[in-house]
Amino acid sequence: MSTLLWEIDHEGVKANLFNGVDPNSENGKLLAKWFPSTDIHRLQGTHHRASCTNVYETKDGRYFHKHGSMNPDPSLDSIGLPHDMDQPSVEASWNPFIEKIGKIESDDMQRIASDEYKQAGTICWTREEYKNSEHGKANAHVGLFEIRHHPNNTQIAIWWPETEQTSPKRPLAGLKIVDITRVIAAPTIARGLAELGASVMRITPPHLQDYSSLHCDLNWEKWNTHLDFRDKDDLEKAKELIRDADVVVTGYRPGVLDKYGLGNDGIRELVKDRSRGIIIARENCYGWHGTWSYRSGW
Repeated sequence: MSTLLWEIDHEGVKANLFNGVDPNSENGKLLAKWFPSTDIHRLQGTHHRASCTNVYETKDGRYFHKHGSMNPDPSLDSIGLPHDMDQPSVEASWNPFIEKIGKIESDDMQRIASDEYKQAGTICWTREEYKNSEHGKANAHVGLFEIRHHPNNTQIAIWWPETEQTSPKRPLAGLKIVDITRVIAAPTIARGLAELGASVMRITPPHLQDYSSLHCDLNWEKWNTHLDFRDKDDLEKAKELIRDADVVVTGYRPGVLDKYGLGNDGIRELVKDRSRGIIIARENCYGWHGTWSYRSGW
């Protein structure tokens, strides 16, 4: 991400992730107009809900990074806490979590979070512990990315079409990208491509929460549309966009998009009869190898 700092006001409001922009201020109203909140689950609505995402000590003396994701309710259910509680301060809101998680062994907490409730969260491993784990060893050969070639004799390797905007400053102008991502990590990938000139269409579902406070950054230079893949017509619109695209970027948990025909194999099937191939970039928190690859993550 790129950042531009205009000025520092030492007398200004102490801003952080939780207070953000005053919604009643002029800037707050403008922000809400162009980037309406999608916080339908009140992710950080109270100290209690926000503190679901934190690191807490377990019964066996280890530490577990509990995570509320975009909706803390399942994570709160997993340790028997109510969906909300009145707390006078952030510090006070930690106490119920300290008490509950302090009675659970770290391995049990991992099983409850990952397998029973399908929530993000992990035991806090040291670097050496991770490297020596089964999952760490399964991913030891992987760098920042892997490239897998799926040859098709009818699709020759070609460049994308140049446009009037294609230049050294915008070398990707003419490249069409479908961005099927949420939250932070995967949207950042396509944002960088957009800054280099690519035409990016980001697809988000209207019924799922997103980090709308970051849309002004992560949607920079993108087109945006709401499509609900459960709707037959919306799903077909998404497939039409993919048939015309050069690149598809996805960031959902492994297997989630398969049921819509938008997994790795499904996307290749959509474009198998055209003259050029397609690049599929998939981002996954735990990688594509090993026993943790299925886990939800941030």
